[in-house]
Amino acid sequence: MIPGIAFAVIILFGKYEINGKRVLPLAGAEVGLLSMVAGLVLAIGTTYQWIHYVRGVADPEPVIKSWTWWQIGGVPFGIGEHIDGLAVALLLLVTLISTLVQIYSLEYVRGDRRYTHFFASMTLFSAGMLTMVLAENMCS
Repeated sequence: MIPGIAFAVIILFGKYEINGKRVLPLAGAEVGLLSMVAGLVLAIGTTYQWIHYVRGVADPEPVIKSWTWWQIGGVPFGIGEHIDGLAVALLLLVTLISTLVQIYSLEYVRGDRRYTHFFASMTLFSAGMLTMVLAENMCS
């Protein structure tokens, strides 16, 4: 969720200027990087909680939360999350690699005319990956 909000902030304010001075000094790269660092911190916290949840349990049950988002003609559309050992491992991996890519890209892409759009699209991609990792069910 954090990278998704960061995407919107980068798109809206990445190239925005007030009196010839940019609102975001790094053209939105700092927002993308901070969102991924925040995601990494939350992933580390989730990993810590998962380790304590499964301590001493031979076959732990996944944590599944689901909500009905809206219903049309008797067909419910829901959202949810599914957290198990694999999801926690991938959550940590995706946030770590995305954070490292954001850090590397700060200097690598500097000076490019589409710098802001690059960080916006990279942040959106990370948000999509994290959504897929935590999705309750990818089929419906």
